[in-house]
Amino acid sequence: MPFTLTCAQGHQTTVADRPAAKTLRDCPVCGQPVTLTAASPAPPARGRSWMWLTGGAVVLVAGIVTTHLLFANRAGPPEPVKDREAARQVVVKFMELSKEGGDEGMVMPLLTDKAQVGYQRGENMPDVPKTRPGQTVEVGEAAVTGDTAEVPVTVREAGGADKAIFLVKRQGRDWKIYGMAVEFEPGNPKSVFRFDFENPKAMAKDMFGIDLDQMGNDFKNNMDAAFKGGGQTDPSPKAADRENEALAPLTRDAFEAMWKSGVAADAKPAKDVIGQLAEDLGADVKTTPVQDKMLARPVTVSLAGRSRPDLLDDVARRVGLVPVWGAPAGPKIKTALSFESAPRAKPLVHAGPFVVEVKEVVEYVPHATGRLTFRVTAPDLPPAVARLMRAAAARDRVSVTAITGPGGQSLTAGDASMSSGLVLDAGFEQTFDAPLKNLLKDVTAIKAVRGVIRVPLPTAVETLRFDAPAAGAVAKNGPVEVTLAQYAKQPGPAARVGLKLKGAGPARARVLAYDAQKKLIAVSPSSYSGSDDGGEMEVVVQGDAAALVVKLITKLETVEYPFAFADLPLPGAAGMPDKLVPAAFAGHAVPVSVEFVRVTTPGNFAKARFRVTNHADKAVRSLDVKLHYLDAAGKHIGEWFSVPFPDPVAGLDGPPPLAVEKSAGAEGDIRPLSCRPTRSPSGRRSTKCCSPTPKSGRHPRRSDTGKSQT
Repeated sequence: MPFTLTCAQGHQTTVADRPAAKTLRDCPVCGQPVTLTAASPAPPARGRSWMWLTGGAVVLVAGIVTTHLLFANRAGPPEPVKDREAARQVVVKFMELSKEGGDEGMVMPLLTDKAQVGYQRGENMPDVPKTRPGQTVEVGEAAVTGDTAEVPVTVREAGGADKAIFLVKRQGRDWKIYGMAVEFEPGNPKSVFRFDFENPKAMAKDMFGIDLDQMGNDFKNNMDAAFKGGGQTDPSPKAADRENEALAPLTRDAFEAMWKSGVAADAKPAKDVIGQLAEDLGADVKTTPVQDKMLARPVTVSLAGRSRPDLLDDVARRVGLVPVWGAPAGPKIKTALSFESAPRAKPLVHAGPFVVEVKEVVEYVPHATGRLTFRVTAPDLPPAVARLMRAAAARDRVSVTAITGPGGQSLTAGDASMSSGLVLDAGFEQTFDAPLKNLLKDVTAIKAVRGVIRVPLPTAVETLRFDAPAAGAVAKNGPVEVTLAQYAKQPGPAARVGLKLKGAGPARARVLAYDAQKKLIAVSPSSYSGSDDGGEMEVVVQGDAAALVVKLITKLETVEYPFAFADLPLPGAAGMPDKLVPAAFAGHAVPVSVEFVRVTTPGNFAKARFRVTNHADKAVRSLDVKLHYLDAAGKHIGEWFSVPFPDPVAGLDGPPPLAVEKSAGAEGDIRPLSCRPTRSPSGRRSTKCCSPTPKSGRHPRRSDTGKSQT
């Protein structure tokens, strides 16, 4: 007699007899345990063959049995309830199998065949999401439309939440995952991006405006042309070459004149005024039909001496809109500019040529800590200035000078660090995270945030020229000197050029090349090392150079632009503690000791293993480590002032994972240990590429200071 078995999700399966019912332990649909619920009427005879379910496998034997599996009869309409549950269950199983430390290969069968191929080929696919201990996962109900479904997932940790939507589709009799949708800016539907695992080429085109097929064809054609032409290089100057050629001393007044502007309009449509400002900024404007009607309203304005983003903001607010500055994207890397209805949802201020906006304030309940994330952009920063800003350390570019609570208490837990950013030929776009502390129950708002943006201006530039360049040639002008340590001609024609610099470092050097007709030709940077006082660099000239010109920035003037925010609410205050109890570490002078164990990955981008011992009665979430680099003989060869331990985990809405439990020890790697800035004897910033080598494979040094030194 056939028997029916039911799982906790309500899926039913009928088997031929009681022995078969005893062998079937898990539901064929969702994998959950099944229980015997009822005996089924015997099916009508249909000849001499049937299906037998045994141990989860389907074996063809004599006779027939009716099996109530999802989608068994594809000729009829799908069952909506079972479809929703099956689509949800594939995501549940995905999240279970993709826990941190799990085997990524185990989740591959849950993807569609095409998505699996994409991952196996590594075609620009995002990493498989992994959950960590301490996180809770909530898988919502699936929304099914035909043969596709969307399943919401929320990962919670320490009061924070990270949300995504899994994209699922029917493949044969099963439901499989083929993509994800992620909202990069919480609460902003325009920031949702869909990752189509089956079509990474289309994904790249949507996200970056890059046609991977065309890019591949162009690369192949260029390579074919190079080989057919005997390996010829392309001497055509690039944007960076033309910018280097244009490099000249820039005073503060001249810089201010570059970014300050004005508008004057008498009953002119706001769209026309905004359109001109956007064109000057090189922004890609997107509007909705409703916004177009609002922007058609006339405005009368007369404004001067302000940045173009500030002017654009002013004009838009006059018709009830505020601009939304997106990340530069597309084939021409244009700043994305859209609009939303006023008032602005998140605070934004203008600081000189910069736009500073609060992206989010995250509270780590109940730990009395949190994070303030803010974004700094300048769409029309001159290329020479933008390059110097990128070369500076993060704390020298943008710093938060104070974050205070209602009673004036400090809420600052350390320097703001850059969390993301783009390298642009012109303009500036970077996002920073400022850690917060002392977020107690009575701190219901951040009363004030103050910071400063520092802009380095090249106020003095020396130019040295080499006619008929050759190895050993020297050019000198006042305090600066350049030696061509290497000038090796190569097929193409091309030349590999090594330079030794005195009086200015490689980060402030620009190399130009000209052919016999005095036309600018391309130069590609290769490597550099040194300090602000001098160093070495190597470039490749992409052509037959008749002359080389080296421009050296010998003096910088820093211009500061302060910014401030006020009254940022902290809705999680009710879940915070009333007070903080200091950590106790009886019998020890300091709460933590750090010991260098060994270099785990040698070479120019080394990693090193460290052992951390926590003497305190509280767990340690992170350490700020100061490193001193020693060579094999124990000689000091460099240092790095602030390295986090363990490595920060990107994209967290909750606090970072613990570094070490209370009264316990832990080991971990710090990376990289090379090409790190240090300081020259004069106190100026420098960069040294070094690979630390312990004296005998293991060279432990212990530090018992508050900020560990190794």
